[in-house]
Amino acid sequence: MKLIKKALRAPMRYLVHYARKQLRQLSYFIKERRPLTLHRALARPLADRRPPFPTEFFKDALITATDDEAMIHAAHLLTENKFGFFGSEPIPLGNEIDWHYDFINKAPLSRAHVSKLFSGYTGDGKDVKVAWELSRFQFLPTLWRAYDLTHNEFFAKKAADLILDWIEKNPIYYGVNWRCPMDLGIQVCNWLLAMYLFEDSRVFRATGFREKLFLSMAAHGEYIYEQLEYGPGWNSNHFLGDIIGLLFLGCLVPEFKSAKKWRTFALDAFEKEMQAQVYDDGADFEGSIPYHRLVTEFFGFALLLGQEQELPFSHEYKSRLEKMFEYVWYYTKPNGLAPQIGDADDGRLFILDNFFEWERRDHRHLFTLGQELFSENNKFVQNSEATPQKTSRAFHDTGIYIFRSPNRYIAVDAGPNGQNGNGGHGHNDTLGFELAVNETDLIIDPGTYTYTPDPKARNHFRSTRMHNTVMIDGQEMNRFRDDTLFSLIEDAMPLLHRWDSNEYEDILDVLHTGYERMGVQHRRIFYFDKKKERLEITDGFVTNKPGSEHTLEWNFHFDIDVEVENNRDRIILRKESAQLIITLPETLAEHTKIREDYVSPSYGVRHKAKVLTIEYRTAL
Repeated sequence: MKLIKKALRAPMRYLVHYARKQLRQLSYFIKERRPLTLHRALARPLADRRPPFPTEFFKDALITATDDEAMIHAAHLLTENKFGFFGSEPIPLGNEIDWHYDFINKAPLSRAHVSKLFSGYTGDGKDVKVAWELSRFQFLPTLWRAYDLTHNEFFAKKAADLILDWIEKNPIYYGVNWRCPMDLGIQVCNWLLAMYLFEDSRVFRATGFREKLFLSMAAHGEYIYEQLEYGPGWNSNHFLGDIIGLLFLGCLVPEFKSAKKWRTFALDAFEKEMQAQVYDDGADFEGSIPYHRLVTEFFGFALLLGQEQELPFSHEYKSRLEKMFEYVWYYTKPNGLAPQIGDADDGRLFILDNFFEWERRDHRHLFTLGQELFSENNKFVQNSEATPQKTSRAFHDTGIYIFRSPNRYIAVDAGPNGQNGNGGHGHNDTLGFELAVNETDLIIDPGTYTYTPDPKARNHFRSTRMHNTVMIDGQEMNRFRDDTLFSLIEDAMPLLHRWDSNEYEDILDVLHTGYERMGVQHRRIFYFDKKKERLEITDGFVTNKPGSEHTLEWNFHFDIDVEVENNRDRIILRKESAQLIITLPETLAEHTKIREDYVSPSYGVRHKAKVLTIEYRTAL
């Protein structure tokens, strides 16, 4: 009865989406009656010579990524079956890897048939993302770099052994690693990349290995195509992860009977999704800057492969993709990091760096790909006199506004929830902001920390109170749904009143409707004097019930290790050589307190940090 009541409360698009997924599950049982063989998967014998692939781009990126000794050390850790994710130190997984195990939280994960796996969240402390991240095989480029440096076949053999071990212990349709087609798409892209990187290795050329690898990749392609992650009225990064796998398979293994079908479908889908998922200003529509990085990789590597294969990507696709890279260029802070606006789970397609040591908030690796695709755009040439000077910039569609002066950086989120209002990867951060002095972050967005293992922590990190904005009467600006951790009720609709930017000042004036259900609208004006490098924030509250009392709560979250001196109306922040003075009006000064909360610089990691909270009850 509870399930029926919950279903009746769900939007129609969710019900249609659920029904479509249930119908798809019938294909599991049909396919299992006739297991796939390599003979049935191939239209013609596998050729020794593989189709064109931008191998040199990947090799060059890995060669310039980090110092050689660190890369060899990282590869040796991998050969000892030591892996680290989500802030953990390299953890030894033993001689036999259990691919169905959350080794961070020390919890077994299901090996059941995928039709029996629960797709929601249980809050039991288990994180299926640990198994999924391991199964993405994004550590293979690190093993190749050690192989390239040492010419030791040992590293190639380890890469091949891990692939074969996964294939043996993850029979199709069984276990959590078949639950998410996107992760299978990422996995198969990394397997194909390894096939090209290790092309001169006798282990990767061995007939027995190739047959098992190609049979599994054929199964991947069939499964992904059957279980495409269409969304409820819109698609997301998951669907892009599906079709990047199909594109790579369709282009790089043309011997498969389904290769042309996968390639044609994926190419058409990428064109459509570029228009559907990317705003005119170049930003991803999901309301998350970290997810913009992931989506840019999907679209970008699709084009990189397409250029090598002479695929007919349109001018419109390329033009919008170039804007995606430019968006990254503008939002990147002086210290090289990205603001953590929206969800962040550190998702990538390829990790062309030391597998253990890359900085999760640094998106500048995208400029290597951007420069390869758009060589005439000087923005993507790093540390060069040809690189233009960054200025303030408005991205009206996604609602991100960047204020800049020589020693100040401010990023304001005044945009919609994302995902066409669903807010699956958005936070309650409307009219919130980040601020850096020189290269030092002082006021920050605290990040994400976790998804399904801890629903309470998940909702805490995406709550209004965890962002640098105003909460009214202790209520969320966008109410949480009680049946999912990946949606927000679309309450806070932003309305732009003014954006002006010149060499002297930036002015942003925005209102949001998140508290209209309580009779209040929040309007915030940012005035930035670039010459004095002074930011003034004015909050206004419009009510349709004059004289009604409300509790207003401001929160300002400071980065880790920021020292805070509270002098009532003057709050002084210090970190390293940077200093910032926050001046408060007298009416609010006596209501301030400095408390502790958390900052999450990457998924699974959190550190204590200070927060300035002002709580003030007044008649509006």
